[in-house]
Amino acid sequence: MTHTAWWPHTTQDRIASYRLRCRQVIESLTSRGLDVGLFDSKASPPACLVLSKRYDARSLATACDLRQRAGTRLVLDLCDNHFWFSDDPTGHLARRRDDLVQACNAVDLVIAASESLGDVVRAETSARDIVVVPDAAESPSAPHWSVRWRHPKEQWQMIRLRRWMSRTGIDRARRLVWFGNQGSSGVEGGMGDLSSIASALKSAHARKPLSLTVISNSASRHAEVTAGWPLPTFYLPWSSRTFSEALSLHSAAVIPIQRNPFTTCKTANRLLSASLHGLNTLADNIPSYTPFRACSVLDDWDFALGGYLDQAERRSLDVQHARALAMNDYSIEQIADRWRQALELTP
Repeated sequence: MTHTAWWPHTTQDRIASYRLRCRQVIESLTSRGLDVGLFDSKASPPACLVLSKRYDARSLATACDLRQRAGTRLVLDLCDNHFWFSDDPTGHLARRRDDLVQACNAVDLVIAASESLGDVVRAETSARDIVVVPDAAESPSAPHWSVRWRHPKEQWQMIRLRRWMSRTGIDRARRLVWFGNQGSSGVEGGMGDLSSIASALKSAHARKPLSLTVISNSASRHAEVTAGWPLPTFYLPWSSRTFSEALSLHSAAVIPIQRNPFTTCKTANRLLSASLHGLNTLADNIPSYTPFRACSVLDDWDFALGGYLDQAERRSLDVQHARALAMNDYSIEQIADRWRQALELTP
């Protein structure tokens, strides 16, 4: 019995935690001849079960039963700090936190997506075997034309984006983009973080026009956040089939972050995506961004949206540096190798 199985909380490819910490890892390890795959409750018990962001009481009970019956090693993979929340009117998030604590205490190994998250697990639980494995950088993708044109609505949205860019006439160097989930329940952040740089964006636009594209999962939230802004903004629904193409039409990603115990545990995946798509990153700093401080603009929005956008040579060098860091330290091959070591996998 050598099989290692992932049991993710979802298998929807639009969910980053599944893509980055399950599907892509399995594909990379499988290409090395390792016996890994998705959990099948009807198959023989795996030697190791990775609970990927899955820690509800029923799932944990199933996992513990496998360990008792077949000696299955249990691993819990976490990518978000669900120990903390700022608002919980129904008590659901408190119950979720209790399930998480119980799961951390019960499994044989916890894998955390960031050093900060690993520290939180140590502080909040009795888990002592904790390993940090960050997200892999997602390389640009170009779906085959037959795939793209099976989704004509998405292609029409891309046509609209290009026409909007042509109509606004904004210099490519000043085309900004924000991308990500609209937000998480009980936690301040997500698309609402754009409000924290609204003043800086408006001032920069008054000096020299710029534009902002938002790639996310809520048109209504975009309309709410950007209402009354003088700079042109465009909303594009996120899709794996258009994301890379859309991102490459811009020159810089803006990643404002309201720092709190949830956001400081986040990974560098958005910064990594921007870097591999040739974009500069303008952001508020969190611990996982610190390795990129020399090639990004962190915690200085006046400069980021002002003089920096006009420094073509520096921006080009920063992109090259950031891309090299992403490829050298966060490639799927390197991250999969860290998974292999953490799970003690052998061919």
